Amino acid sequence: MILTKHLYISKYPINQSSKSLILGTIHPHNDINNTSNFKIDFFYGNKNSLWTILSEAKNIRLDTLNEILKFLAQNKISISDMILECERLNDKVTADKDLQNLVVNQNLKNEILKSDIETIYFTSAFSKNNAAKLFFDLFGLQNQIPINWKNTYEINIDFFGKKIKCVILLSPSGASNIGISRSKIYLNKQNLYEDLKTPVKQFKIDFYKEKF
Repeated sequence: MILTKHLYISKYPINQSSKSLILGTIHPHNDINNTSNFKIDFFYGNKNSLWTILSEAKNIRLDTLNEILKFLAQNKISISDMILECERLNDKVTADKDLQNLVVNQNLKNEILKSDIETIYFTSAFSKNNAAKLFFDLFGLQNQIPINWKNTYEINIDFFGKKIKCVILLSPSGASNIGISRSKIYLNKQNLYEDLKTPVKQFKIDFYKEKF
């Protein structure tokens, strides 16, 4: 087993003036003294997939750390993760469900309540160790999840007296396309994309464009 400690949560705290928060789980394993495996030394720097789909949705360049930080600041978006540290069998293990002995980010409650955050974007949903599941479980919000949340991928919650809209993002990873192609939210709009060369990819870009 190897221990992964989060590299960025303490370095990039939630800005109190932020209106939105992107919330994930934890980055792949990387030694704190060696981030050479990361394309960008930041959240989602390993694959750059979140920034790629956001750049396409917003029609801007998000290829460097400076470009990403500028985009986040201009749009009053902060970014954080649910897991401070965890263990995994080896450095090839990346799936949320395979992470073990999680230490979760309990500071999020105070950070969110002290901020102007109105919307939280979760980069994974309610499967084992996913971002939304960890968040809703940690703060006892399970009874606020409607049965039909997949109709819109949005959930309005009362977070200790603060009204927040939660948005469950579709995975930007290409590996998720088969599952998305079978989802209700895609099938309801499938006719709009059926003539395109990459229909699911374009649907995801439009989804991010709408949600952000």
